[in-house]
Amino acid sequence: MPLNQLWEVLHNEMILNEIIINFAEIQTEVTNLRKTYSGMAGNGGGPNFNDAKVREAYALAYHPGHAHAYLQIMLDQGLGDSLIQGLGAQASVGVLGAGAGAETLAFLSFFANRGFQLDGVTLSLVDQADWAVQRQECCIGKIQEITGMLPKKIDSFIQDVVSPDAFSFLSQFVPSNDLIFCPAIYTELEAKKK
Repeated sequence: MPLNQLWEVLHNEMILNEIIINFAEIQTEVTNLRKTYSGMAGNGGGPNFNDAKVREAYALAYHPGHAHAYLQIMLDQGLGDSLIQGLGAQASVGVLGAGAGAETLAFLSFFANRGFQLDGVTLSLVDQADWAVQRQECCIGKIQEITGMLPKKIDSFIQDVVSPDAFSFLSQFVPSNDLIFCPAIYTELEAKKK
């Protein structure tokens, strides 16, 4: 079962990157992250993912549950089959607000589960913060562990897609992808308004 496999892989060998944050600090950072998310419903802004400690806290506390939830929605609600309809073996997938890659991991796990070979996929990941360390550990490595392969090409871009100067980037990025996920853009837009 894909959900059980994903859950097991996500919780197997979760490694705290002690170069970024030590064990004593992680609880404080997770608590602060929860407070930030709670405050967003009111007047607060979003998390500061430019802070490596915040990214690490998110990767450890939120990423596994988010990836599992995304895959469950794709499997149980028919969304996954709708998303892959018309995609070929050489699909280009873009993710705006990619973060640690929860939706990317879920989608590529689903894609492989439906018989597609990931080694034909081009993956383009965009975020305003540098998630390279967390994304490698929590997404790219897990994709290979689950499917036994990786996309043929993985590009990462650091770009704030809600900034005024993002139009030039987006006008090239959007048409070059067959499918685009925007998991955190609404959150970022709301945070920018405050």
